[in-house]
Amino acid sequence: MNEGEKLKHIRLCYGLKQQELANELGVSKQYLSKVESGATELSKDRIIALCEKYGISANWYLLDEGDMNILGDDELSGNDYAVMMEDYFKHDLNLELFSMYVKSANNFITYKFPNASINDIVEAAKELYSADIDSDKNFYELKELVLDFQEQGEAFKSFKERIITAYYRVASTREF
Repeated sequence: MNEGEKLKHIRLCYGLKQQELANELGVSKQYLSKVESGATELSKDRIIALCEKYGISANWYLLDEGDMNILGDDELSGNDYAVMMEDYFKHDLNLELFSMYVKSANNFITYKFPNASINDIVEAAKELYSADIDSDKNFYELKELVLDFQEQGEAFKSFKERIITAYYRVASTREF
């Protein structure tokens, strides 16, 4: 089920009209309708409010894991939902950021080495990404840095040199 189908399923399970759920979430009926149709998504705060208000599992809502409802006496607090949501969004940002490294690495490496193996390119990007993610920068700083790479800004030359060096390391360890 996509997010819109899940939201509609929750609404129907609780016997709510669109206007009633929209009021509970602090959105308009039209916005809720757009979410249910898949045209837009709920914000993180509204997802937390929905899950907390109706005892919905954030894992079910976001990751398709487990049951829809939280069972037992150990229901999660709003803070627990917030932590789960933050973990989900960090994971999502991590994937987006690594994808940007691979894309940038692919552009630089294939320009210089047109026959470069995609496996070597990804491995070089992974090596560089691992080093950068272990640095003192947070995800958002790294994302800005990669956007700067892509726009050939200040960090462009440094990233280009580092990714080519990482590629040399990876390619030189490959057996022919």
